[in-house]
Amino acid sequence: MLVVPIKSALQFDLAHQKGDAIEFRLDLFSDSELIQIPQLKKRTTKPVIFTFKSLENKYLDLLSVKPDYIDLPYEIPFTWPSSKRIASYHNFERTPENLEEILLQMGVADYYKVVTYANSSLDAMRMLRFLQKQKEPLIAFCMGERGRFSRLLAPIYGSWTFAALSEAERTAAGQLVLEKSAEITRFREVDNNTKVYALLGESLEKSPSHIAHNDYFSNEGINAFYTKIPLHAIELKEFFALAKELGFGGFSVTMPLKVSVAEYLHNGIEVCNTIVRKKEGFFGYNTDGAGALNAIEKKGHVRDKKMVILGAGSSAYAIGKEALRRGAIVTFVNRTFERAKSVAKKLGARVAREVEEYDILVNATSCESIEAPFTPDAIVLDIMHGTTPFTQRARASGCKTITGYEMFLEQGRLQYDYFFNG
Repeated sequence: MLVVPIKSALQFDLAHQKGDAIEFRLDLFSDSELIQIPQLKKRTTKPVIFTFKSLENKYLDLLSVKPDYIDLPYEIPFTWPSSKRIASYHNFERTPENLEEILLQMGVADYYKVVTYANSSLDAMRMLRFLQKQKEPLIAFCMGERGRFSRLLAPIYGSWTFAALSEAERTAAGQLVLEKSAEITRFREVDNNTKVYALLGESLEKSPSHIAHNDYFSNEGINAFYTKIPLHAIELKEFFALAKELGFGGFSVTMPLKVSVAEYLHNGIEVCNTIVRKKEGFFGYNTDGAGALNAIEKKGHVRDKKMVILGAGSSAYAIGKEALRRGAIVTFVNRTFERAKSVAKKLGARVAREVEEYDILVNATSCESIEAPFTPDAIVLDIMHGTTPFTQRARASGCKTITGYEMFLEQGRLQYDYFFNG
């Protein structure tokens, strides 16, 4: 259930239109607007929640109104006539280890609400596991930006979730915003059989993966949901243990985790951007190289063509490996020559200190404005999403340009094969 909180009577109509339920934050209503609540309640048949943090006479003046639920701290032993009680626990600083013990201390209620602050994505994963294991009617997720994905996934594991009408109307840190959360459109299509997929990496803000994948799932009628989970390499061991318990279906992997995830996978792979859950555990694959080459070969074949790859990281390695397999003559150029030399030696490719003559130029670095000489009519790929200064200069020089988004779509199609046919 998608609950829309409101802080004033003026927000009622839009909340009624957008949400499955409306939360009246009585503690945030002005005294003058509290008197409008009885009439507003009469205008909806959707579930209504009255939420407040302490008992005050001005709230008790509304006892004749019958909300479906009242939400107040579990320490306050109070019931509202004819309404179900939600006993709440909030921790605005951290996610305690003893969530089960906290739940046991919350007394008798119709529903329980446990909301904590996530200082890491592992906190949010532990919260989802806690939610998954409970038999009590439970609303649970994490606050903060690292907890955002738990708000998105909470309905799959049996919880309600909350989304504000706008940034300005947020009532908690990291709360979803209806106008900015593309994934919210999928809420009414998920259930407890929905498979969860996610992008793993450190800086995920610019990635459009959640939009592209959820659109694909929706259009194809696939009962799956895709989100983004920011992670550091040091968190991977615990993350995969939790992901296994939570039944995640698989992952896309981006920088800088494409190499470090390998030790947690069942098959030997050096550079991984795709992970699939199987009976034996998690298995890794790489679609970066094939995705890039598929995008390039829409402009022209690579066999016997000279390809220069800028960079010597995991993406450069994957693209170079696939290009060599398809018959290209590959040269690596990198700011750190020894790094380029090492990658080239490993693949049996060439290495150079400067960009040499080429038919195809690939920017496989994270630098959008990297300098390079452009050859008219050459094919130029920048693996970064969107139109970058690099691709703009290449296009102005008469090159056939390919954006990172085109590569993303190609490698995404290959990921679907692993996710659902692998």
